Amino acid sequence: MNRWRTFVPVVAAASCAQHCAPRVVEAVVWVGAHDAGDVDGAGDATLGSDTGSEANASGGTTLVWPDDAGHTANSDPWIAQNHDKITLVQPQVLLLDFANEFVAEDGGTVEAGYDLQSVVQPLIDEHVEAFKVASQYQGYKSPSAPAFLQYRVVKTVDLRDESGSVNSSMLPTSSNSSGVVGVDYGQLNGAAFANLIGIEDTDHPGTYLTLCQLFEKGIINEVWGMAADPLAEGDPPTVKFASFVETKQAYDVNNVPTGQQVCTSILGDPCIAETLTCSVSIRFFDFNPGRGAGCHLFASGLQWPQYVTTGVLPALQEVAQTFFNFDFVQRFQAPFASFFGPCPQDTDGGTCIDWTTPAGGPFTGAVSGPLASQSFSFSPLTAGCGNVVFPPNATAYSVQAGDLPVLSSCENYGLHNGSDGGDLTTPYTNARIDRLSPPNRVSDCGGAQPAYLLESMPGLGTTATAADGTSMKNWWVYLFY
Repeated sequence: MNRWRTFVPVVAAASCAQHCAPRVVEAVVWVGAHDAGDVDGAGDATLGSDTGSEANASGGTTLVWPDDAGHTANSDPWIAQNHDKITLVQPQVLLLDFANEFVAEDGGTVEAGYDLQSVVQPLIDEHVEAFKVASQYQGYKSPSAPAFLQYRVVKTVDLRDESGSVNSSMLPTSSNSSGVVGVDYGQLNGAAFANLIGIEDTDHPGTYLTLCQLFEKGIINEVWGMAADPLAEGDPPTVKFASFVETKQAYDVNNVPTGQQVCTSILGDPCIAETLTCSVSIRFFDFNPGRGAGCHLFASGLQWPQYVTTGVLPALQEVAQTFFNFDFVQRFQAPFASFFGPCPQDTDGGTCIDWTTPAGGPFTGAVSGPLASQSFSFSPLTAGCGNVVFPPNATAYSVQAGDLPVLSSCENYGLHNGSDGGDLTTPYTNARIDRLSPPNRVSDCGGAQPAYLLESMPGLGTTATAADGTSMKNWWVYLFY
């Protein structure tokens, strides 16, 4: 199987660091049983009773993934073959807790020795709920819209120790060629960690499944790595999991697997294909116990543009690059695909994007500002919804100075319900987004904005079509291709 590495041009971990800056303010433990399957002593995943298929009101068949017929692993061809029939995904998550102590989102310190059930379970619930909100297609318009993505944390592995450090010494680390220390994902796939995870290999009694084996058998579909930030401003940095890092099965334009895999980690983060050579798509998310679930959505918002720039999902790329404003070469004949090209991360209060016409707004045109490394003039810049770093009214990298009102097709993408068959545009402002997706539902990292963005993507029940009239698929299913 061939693997190669490729990145979004400038999307870096610092994007969340700016938007999600730190606030001033040996047991194996099972959690989440009330909303999850379980893994018994033999290591077999027992999924919920709502898996499988059922007849819908129109007489068709709807499917739930993972199901109880053996379709449980990422990249199972069954997923692509049944894409349009899947109405619910319940990915199985393994949570690895290395955080000995941490500063909670409310600013209080959670001391070493905390109880996982009472401390970690509420955090899990918040993150699961955030993705439920985000996967309700246009849920801000239809609050009763079904939540398509319903994570199940099937096991939390307690990897804390009594080292006295913020994070456990069991967190494997290594240095890259530049001397930067990070998580060593390869060690997480070793026999020693298999024993710590503790899910037995029923084919070889007395031994335990490695991380790759857990992915390949479909016992887990994702890993959330929990490590804490420094306890106080000025303390030495801690080693954390990447916001997200993934090795993804590649597909052709007909959603047929190519047999190759693509690394979709953010620039500057490791490519786990180099150390974790699993045969299916694998993904890690940072599960930061000191930050709200909005930061998890922000990381997911960084993930999606990877799918439209790396060539891993060309069928999605065709219909999604305009949504995320990664089509400037085609739309405006610009020398760069997105604002990540001309707009630096270091804003220092300046603007990279100035808005023009009409006077007083809502604005429809964008021109290069003082910070832009290349000149541009885009009018109208109303199609699509942007991305979590450059939302529709962005003025610089992760900045929306002045909350300018702009017109955007976020809420009508692909619906062709505007004039001359285009998508209807509506005013976009931060205040409007906060009202539609209240921050207290998805807190931290500007949680309302990534929630709104993800809710606006064509999802379950979409009637969106491409320019040629082809029906768009539910984009969320692509996560587990």
